[in-house]
Amino acid sequence: MPEIERIGSLIIMIYFNDFGPHRLPHFHIDSPDGRAVYAIAEFARLAGKLRAKDESTVLEWSAANRQRLVDAWSRCNPEHPFEE
Repeated sequence: MPEIERIGSLIIMIYFNDFGPHRLPHFHIDSPDGRAVYAIAEFARLAGKLRAKDESTVLEWSAANRQRLVDAWSRCNPEHPFEE
């Protein structure tokens, strides 16, 4: 599982061959207070929960780094690359 970024105690990750239960290109967030999964396309939360402050940080970072997430997803999940 490649770590994409650390923002304080938040860890943003994309897993290899992770097209299973969520069915969309997505990324994972681990924090000391929770875990969540967000869609790359529209940054909707697909599972889990983060503190409001952490979610705000993640969404701001995601919007600024969308292409980085798209590229990482496509590298980690070549059979299901990100498509607009």
